[in-house]
Amino acid sequence: MFLPLLSLLLASPAHAGSDTPPPPPPTGLGSSPTAALKAAKDQAQARVTPIPTVTEVPPWLRGDVALNYGYDRLGGHLTEHVLESSSDTASLDQQVGQRVVSDHVLSIDAMFSAGPGVGVTLGFPVHIREGTWFGNSQTMVYDPTSGAGTMIGTTSVDYGSTSAGGGLEGVWIGLAGTPFSEAFHNRNNRVTWRVAGALRTANKKNFYTAGTDGKRGAGDGALGLKLENAFSTTIGGGTQPYISWKYQSDGQDTVDVTDDSGNVLASGVQLQGAKTSDIRFGAEFLAAHNDDQDTNVRVDLHATIDYASTSLVPSGLYLPSILDVTAGQPMQEAESVDLGGGIGFSFQPVQYFRIGIFGQVCYHLPQRIESFYPIYTSGDTIHSVVGGNMVVRIR
Repeated sequence: MFLPLLSLLLASPAHAGSDTPPPPPPTGLGSSPTAALKAAKDQAQARVTPIPTVTEVPPWLRGDVALNYGYDRLGGHLTEHVLESSSDTASLDQQVGQRVVSDHVLSIDAMFSAGPGVGVTLGFPVHIREGTWFGNSQTMVYDPTSGAGTMIGTTSVDYGSTSAGGGLEGVWIGLAGTPFSEAFHNRNNRVTWRVAGALRTANKKNFYTAGTDGKRGAGDGALGLKLENAFSTTIGGGTQPYISWKYQSDGQDTVDVTDDSGNVLASGVQLQGAKTSDIRFGAEFLAAHNDDQDTNVRVDLHATIDYASTSLVPSGLYLPSILDVTAGQPMQEAESVDLGGGIGFSFQPVQYFRIGIFGQVCYHLPQRIESFYPIYTSGDTIHSVVGGNMVVRIR
């Protein structure tokens, strides 16, 4: 019984007298501990979890080109705020109409990394159609009791689409960078911080006035400023929480306000778009990924708080009916707050291409539409955004 065991031991490479050469060391490890550590580090870097899209900057001398589409809709009923009596501070809100403000935007955006963690950005937002729609709404008449306009108890009209515009809003030119990033392997950063800033060129056309040709442009038309700040980290290899802040300010613009027929309503009117500040809390989840192929599927869940300051826009643009005396005059639109959340999905089938879809729904807190009239958005107003994108990743 010992012969088979003895034969097996003699045939073993571990036997001291064996002529069989020992197995080669694992590929890339070499014979020195230093080489082994270097190879292990290189392998770990090659399989690092990708940076979340909210804090991503392309590698040095690489870039991204994206085609983004978004549909933005603010819709709900309109209510008029009236006092129960002249001596009572209690008030009633009466429904006087229905309104939808919508915008279809197609944007071409590009980023090129001019250095480690630094990129140059370009954006070309084209508004396919920006417009307003009013359903069955009351007409505005003068109320001698209050000395102002009222829509309560007046004739009801189905106005439909009243104003629409479109075109290139301007060109965004900016910089983006990551002072520290999980992509900087030699620094062993555990958090990625992305900052960005951009300026938008002014445009002779805007949505506020139709111009002498009766055709409205898109957006505010003035010089714009955008600032962004975002932080992200990776937990457990597949969960990437983040927080981001975005601020946008549009400059003042002096225009002659005309209606859609080309009639001048007011000359030399100074307009000022709202300043917006959006805060988003969320996380990206790597639902599936293949490190060797550099492919992945991501899911984004987030909550958002969006604020817009007061703005100066022409009277009559966002109401179905106004008094003739205020037509085209600069009026103040009150500040607004949106509270909500959203979800997004992205699929990267190959290293050089990514496609995604997203949606967001927010509750729009009641907002006074014009300082001239006590008309507000109602409690059923919802602000929703849906869209998709395709990204070519130059790697």
